[in-house]
Amino acid sequence: MKLILLFTSLITANTLMAGITDTLEINAKLSKAIVYYEGATLNRTIEISKSGNYVLAIQDLPDHFYQPSLVLEASSNVDILSVKTKALQLNKATSLTKSELEKRMTMIQDSIHRILTLMEVLDGEFKMIKANQDFSQDDKISTIAEVKLASDFYQSRVKKLMLERLALARSLSKYEEEKSHTQGEINKVQSNEVEISNIAYVHIDASSSNGQIELSYYSPQASWTPFYDVKASNDIDGISLHHKGFVSQQTGEDWDEIELSLSTHKPSFSNRIPILNPLRVQYQSYNQGYNYTTQVNTNGKTGRILDQRGEPMIGANVLLVGTGQGTITDIDGQFYFPQGIGNQVSISYTGYQSQVVHLSDQYTTIFLHESALLDEVVVTGYGGNSRQKAKKEAPVRRNIQLDIKESLNTISYNLTDKYSISSDADPLDVLLRINTIPCALTYESVPTINESAFLVAEIKDWHIYNIEQANANLFIDGIYKGQTQLLPKSQENTLQISLGSDPEINVSRKWVNNKYSKKFLSRHVEEIHHFKIKIKNNKRRMATINLKDQIPISSDDAIEIDTKELSSGQLKEESGELTWKLELKPGESKELDLIYKLKYPKHYTLSL
Repeated sequence: MKLILLFTSLITANTLMAGITDTLEINAKLSKAIVYYEGATLNRTIEISKSGNYVLAIQDLPDHFYQPSLVLEASSNVDILSVKTKALQLNKATSLTKSELEKRMTMIQDSIHRILTLMEVLDGEFKMIKANQDFSQDDKISTIAEVKLASDFYQSRVKKLMLERLALARSLSKYEEEKSHTQGEINKVQSNEVEISNIAYVHIDASSSNGQIELSYYSPQASWTPFYDVKASNDIDGISLHHKGFVSQQTGEDWDEIELSLSTHKPSFSNRIPILNPLRVQYQSYNQGYNYTTQVNTNGKTGRILDQRGEPMIGANVLLVGTGQGTITDIDGQFYFPQGIGNQVSISYTGYQSQVVHLSDQYTTIFLHESALLDEVVVTGYGGNSRQKAKKEAPVRRNIQLDIKESLNTISYNLTDKYSISSDADPLDVLLRINTIPCALTYESVPTINESAFLVAEIKDWHIYNIEQANANLFIDGIYKGQTQLLPKSQENTLQISLGSDPEINVSRKWVNNKYSKKFLSRHVEEIHHFKIKIKNNKRRMATINLKDQIPISSDDAIEIDTKELSSGQLKEESGELTWKLELKPGESKELDLIYKLKYPKHYTLSL
């Protein structure tokens, strides 16, 4: 195969085909897509059915493809002499013309005006009747017969007026809805009147009529996101990882029965090695101020919300936790929410993972990542197009044929089956592989923060399974338990996956109050801090529990900290982190004492 990499520019068709009279217009069918985390390489196949020297005019290339990435690969019996591209503006055909839609809009507006006029007349009559419902005349009281006659008239006429007005209101609502729909059609026609279509003019010399050309280019309008189902039960020796990919594309054309590959590659248009410049230290007075990457309200805003690609998220919700107060982001993804400063705020956007963050007084930038809906699981029967939703049940999938290839710096998942993906549709859920991985099951607990024991799967040598950083659905004994995260770190040999809290491991941490725990000396105060930690294994099997706590570390030489009792815990002096590794038999419980003394000057007020 002969390969040509093209860096093209737009030129006129007359210049392109000067001296060449034979031009063959063709449409090259999309045959393959290699989808990256961001963007995709799209392949089109051209069958050569004619020998000779002529130009192929390849039609309908999308307007967004990255022209420097265009590559042509020809079979040995086809010589590619030159390639040029041209962008054409085409008028799109529509079912209704703009003038026809504008005529419809005029008729709708006339009908709305007529209805509003009739409603105004009815309202006027109702006001007149209401103003004259006093039956007394010249200080004379009306007779019962007169009152009854007036009452009957009032009830019948007013009832009729109200019913007529209700019917007009319903008609008005229908016309307003039709007006909105028609205006949308007008806007659509206006935006679609002109379509950009790229044409590639390929000058070839084919020695026979059975050649082939592969055309490929990069498009930024596609992506895929890794995701996992993590399954654990007593029936599985280890854990089962179902590696999935959510594939979406907005290229403007549907992908129909194409070969699909998912790559961990992320195309970069800046592949230069970073240059380390000298790091200079210089004095800076306080009057000069400091340069922060985020300043307090530099643009009058509190913060900004972006997606994982760095694009602003318009209309994202920012809510003060525990209240009904909130705001939304503007067209630049920014928000102004002074009530949230210094508090916890919830950030949410449909189709993305929600986050709870502490909003500081600095201009805060928050990134949201795409996610599947948490309250439902998509059940997909692979090999067909049917999809249904199930509550809290494991997805039903079958294994698919998959070819996994590792290149210099990426992994590619080449799917054997062919797939169809509509543009701008919901992401396609593709099962890549299922791995049953041996692991050790332990418990982790940090009772100073949360008095729960979390079941953890520890996977050694996780690198051999090509585990990616991703979110995951968690299933324990076939029951949906929510979401967790896979956070592999390349420098660590063991990967920990949290499988959620286990109520059968009880953990408590209590302050032991003692009236003699605080002493006032001549110049100092001494405090004894005593915590009692209790752990009980209510399961029917042995449990290994890694327990973490901490003692404070001093940031002032005048504050002294002296450990009195650690119950054989391992202490990291530099951080104050304290750890115990406990082996508890079924039904067994243990108590740990954490005791330390603080000594500090009397005029100090400590913050712990």
